[in-house]
Amino acid sequence: AVAERLGVRAPSLYAHVASVDELRRQLAVRSIPRVTDALTAAAAGRTGRDAVEAIVRAHVEYARSEPGRYSATLRPVNDDPELRALAMDATRPLENILRGYGFDETECVHWYRAAFATAHGFAALHRDGVLSYDVAPDETLALITRQFAQQVEAAARSRAGPFGERG
Repeated sequence: AVAERLGVRAPSLYAHVASVDELRRQLAVRSIPRVTDALTAAAAGRTGRDAVEAIVRAHVEYARSEPGRYSATLRPVNDDPELRALAMDATRPLENILRGYGFDETECVHWYRAAFATAHGFAALHRDGVLSYDVAPDETLALITRQFAQQVEAAARSRAGPFGERG
């Protein structure tokens, strides 16, 4: 199907990529920076709760607007230094906000995973038509992002002493 869409014969594809997995990897290499750009743009000029909400919304919007490219980004990256570096870049916009709250590296990973799972889950449910009640899904997304950002702030506050120092 890819060869047909590109207007070449299927064997000709293998002159450019070694396998279907390599084709998927190359698509991830091209797609992850687009996610990074969307998240970076969402965070630009924002701080705190507003930035957290914007990043989660942007993640959902990217998944909804670019479903094929988004799907290509969903692959393990640990054994691939290039993909791992790209994935780390994609986490940076939210990590920068979380660092501003005083979270350490491990906490940032947990919060990023929670944000990613939230965005991915909502986008998948929306894509699959499961959000079928008469209430607008975007209202639910606003509720989810607001609640998530409030949880981030509450966690940061619970770590601070009465004068803002970490205890």
